[in-house]
Amino acid sequence: MTIQIPSSDQGIKPSPTASLADLADYRLDYSLWDPSNPSSTEETRRRFVNSLRSAATLGLGFFYLSNTPLEGDRRRHLFSRTRAFFQETSLEDKLSIEMARSRHFRGYTAVGDEMTLGRKDERDQIDFGYDLDTYLDRRRAAVGREESGQKQEWEEEEESLISEWRSDPELEKLSFLNLVGPNQYPSEEGHPNLVGFKDSVRDWSTTCEELVVQLTKALEEALGVESGRLVRTLKGEDDQDQVGDRVGGESELDPSRTAIKRLGPLPFCRMKVIRYPPISDPTTTNNNSNNNDSDQGVGPHKDSGWITLLATSDVAGLEVQDFKGNWIDVPHIDGEMVVNFGQQIEYQTRGLVQAACHRVVRRQDSKSRTRYSIPYFSFPALNAKLRPLSEKELKPLLDLWSETEEEGNHQREDRHREGIIVSDVPKGDLYADADDHFGWVAWKGLVRSHPKVVENFYRAIG
Repeated sequence: MTIQIPSSDQGIKPSPTASLADLADYRLDYSLWDPSNPSSTEETRRRFVNSLRSAATLGLGFFYLSNTPLEGDRRRHLFSRTRAFFQETSLEDKLSIEMARSRHFRGYTAVGDEMTLGRKDERDQIDFGYDLDTYLDRRRAAVGREESGQKQEWEEEEESLISEWRSDPELEKLSFLNLVGPNQYPSEEGHPNLVGFKDSVRDWSTTCEELVVQLTKALEEALGVESGRLVRTLKGEDDQDQVGDRVGGESELDPSRTAIKRLGPLPFCRMKVIRYPPISDPTTTNNNSNNNDSDQGVGPHKDSGWITLLATSDVAGLEVQDFKGNWIDVPHIDGEMVVNFGQQIEYQTRGLVQAACHRVVRRQDSKSRTRYSIPYFSFPALNAKLRPLSEKELKPLLDLWSETEEEGNHQREDRHREGIIVSDVPKGDLYADADDHFGWVAWKGLVRSHPKVVENFYRAIG
């Protein structure tokens, strides 16, 4: 099915030299939608949905979001502890939680150890995901069990879960189950400014998760699709037998599919705390780095997941690519998050919602200042099978566009014709496969970005 997009006259496309911060259509107010806001009404929610529809389907899929629960003390505390980790801990302390020690792709990555488009990124970071107890909590809920609250029973259940996965020959085939596991947190002992770091990370992740669910619900309304249609994919709660029937025509009989179904939903996320060192900062030089004078903080890429929430410090560097290939500045704005869509939403909406190509550039005019950022990447659950929206499901949105065009006497164009969208990253770079679990996409992205983990744990299956 070819999806037609309204003409560029209707879009909200910035000029090549614009800053995204200067464009009102890319500045959304979450308080209009926020269910916890007593001032939010049906009318304000409708206004938010209309703004989101424009930013998502006519714009770049990259926008600012104000008045979220991530501001205030929550943000200040996490950034303060993030700076303390990078500035006050020794390299030895950092490497004690090195990602290369984790088969789950969690932990510290030194400058130059992560790659984008084959080039090493000039940044260091800690990667987190859901802690193992998150899966246990949700597994208990799925079978109607209550939490024991006793550490010994928790540890026994964790050991039982991992043992079950390791001993099941069908689950052993699913390499992506290795993405489930514990985080590595820096030791807070002897570092007073780090105290509370673990709690801040976990609190931030939980808050981001709920915010993503709310944005997904708003996107469902913006697209005019059934309530819960996208949320179920995000949470891994779709009936996979039905999805297999709808996609392939026949229910699968693959034993590994039956085995993973026993595990229940497997939610997945990634979160990072990142430092982009100033150009020519000798204290962060890594032997694995290409060149400390490189301007690549992180190379051009499209996020592989669902929705990304990004908090930044006030040092410039983030840029997004418009549909003609121009790079547009995305500066820090106090009190606002940056939000962008990933490739799985692009895939599931058949390209109506774009996954924008973006990068971080280490600029000469900021060479004496360190940039910090904290991205939260939401993903479909590892067990999810993505089913693109059908023409029938998208009919309300397409009808709305048709009416708008008739009123404005616009000519429609196919935004997806070859050459219409210019991007440094190929379309479908990390699309899901409708016949397979999303976990394989997550696995592919991490394996190609972190060769040291593959070398240490996965030489035979990488």
